[in-house]
Amino acid sequence: FPVTIMRSYEQLHIEFLEEVLGLDKDWGFAGFSNSNGSDLVNSLFYNQEKLGFLGRTSIVGNVRDIDVYHLYVKSAFSLGDTLDFYCFVAHFKSSQGGSNIQARAESAADIVNWLSIRPQVERYVLSVDLNLYSNAEAAWQILGISFEDPTGLTGNWVGPAGAVYHTQSPSDGINLCAVEGGMDDRF
Repeated sequence: FPVTIMRSYEQLHIEFLEEVLGLDKDWGFAGFSNSNGSDLVNSLFYNQEKLGFLGRTSIVGNVRDIDVYHLYVKSAFSLGDTLDFYCFVAHFKSSQGGSNIQARAESAADIVNWLSIRPQVERYVLSVDLNLYSNAEAAWQILGISFEDPTGLTGNWVGPAGAVYHTQSPSDGINLCAVEGGMDDRF
């Protein structure tokens, strides 16, 4: 259960774990990095009954860190398999404009480069707030080297036609935990 945008106060992550996911479940919190000093960070919460946590590393990005979580499927492990995978969790730079488009392309390249020097990594998932306006952006083209989009959605993603794919925060006001902004017609 990746969370790509959360305030950087660790106590809020613990409260999310306890009050939203609940103590009745065997949920784990895999931590976050914040080498850029951003007020927004990534997180990963996971069901410890199903998944094991092997570690976290970070890719120091141009805007925010990209967290790379290494997990394994416990049921496969109990059968003698080592079904492990990596989960990339990130929040790419938002807004239009050349410098923001370039920042997103750099973040995408950081992920692809990380994978390219680790050929032993065979299974991975991308859980990212991409903030892309269309598949014509360089970041989308770069990510296409290593990732496959399960939706197959192409074109311009701005507007109601792409609403079924929108993944923004429903929070419409400033609060200590969620990101403000609310659902709109982007991404």
